[in-house]
Amino acid sequence: MQGGALARVDRALEVVDSGFVRRFLVVGALALTFATAIRAVASQADSAASDRPTRPAAFEVTSVKKAQPGLFAISPYGGSQFSINRASLTLLIGIAFGLSDTDIVGGPSWRDSEYYDIVGKAEDGMALTVEEVRPRLQWLLAERFRLVTHREPRRVPGHVLVVTRDGARLKAADADSSVFASILPTGVYAPSTSMDSFAAILARVVGRPVVNETGLTGSYRVDLDFAADPAATTDLPSVFTALQEQLGLRLDSRTVEVEKLLIDSVERPSDN
Repeated sequence: MQGGALARVDRALEVVDSGFVRRFLVVGALALTFATAIRAVASQADSAASDRPTRPAAFEVTSVKKAQPGLFAISPYGGSQFSINRASLTLLIGIAFGLSDTDIVGGPSWRDSEYYDIVGKAEDGMALTVEEVRPRLQWLLAERFRLVTHREPRRVPGHVLVVTRDGARLKAADADSSVFASILPTGVYAPSTSMDSFAAILARVVGRPVVNETGLTGSYRVDLDFAADPAATTDLPSVFTALQEQLGLRLDSRTVEVEKLLIDSVERPSDN
C-alpha cells in the first residue's frame, strides 16, 4: 500500500517536473530569442552608425567671396584664423592637399582664371598649423565648391632633387619666422622649409614634378637667386645652375612616379 502510494507520488512529481521543465525551457528560449534580437538590432544600429559619414575637422565660421585678380596673400599659420586672398581654385586645392599645380589634373577652365577670398575661423580659438588647416580646407572645398576628387599614380617626366658630390651648403632655418616661402622673378626665398617642401616649390618653378631624394631632414633657410624667366635678359643664372653653385643641390631629369589628384566634379561657390 505504502509502495503504491509512493509510486503514485513519484509519477505525479514526474508530471510536475516535466511540465515545469517544459515551461522553464520555453521561457528560457523566449528570453534567449529576445536577447538575440536586441543584440541584432544593436549590431545593425552600430553598423549603420559606422556607415554614416563622419564630419571631419572643419572651420567653425567660414567666408567665401569672389575676388578680382591681384597680389596673392595668405595669413601666417599658427593663429586662430586662416585667410587667403585672390587665390585660384587650383591654388586652394594645392594648399588643401599639399600638392603642386602639376599634380592636379582636370577640372573646368576657370579653376586658374577665377579668384576667391576665403576666411576660416578655428573652433574654440585653436592654433591652426599647416596640418590643422589642410583637412579643414578640404572640407570647405567639398562643402562650398562641391569638389569631388580621386587619386591616381602616374609615371611622368620630372626631376629628382639630390645633393652634389661636394655636399649641401644649407643654412639652419630661422628660429622664429612667420614669413612663408616666396617665389619671385629673381629667385626663391624661404626662412624655414623642409626639403620636401622645397622640392614642391621647385616643381612650381620648373613646371615638372620634383621628388626629394636628398636624404636631408629638418628645416633650412633657403636664399636662392636665379632668373625665373629663362628668356629674361639678366646676369642671374638658371635655377639648375643656381642650385649647384649656391646650395650644393642638383636637379636630375628622371621619370618619376607621382600621385595625381584628378578633379571629378566641382562647382562655383555662392558668396556669403
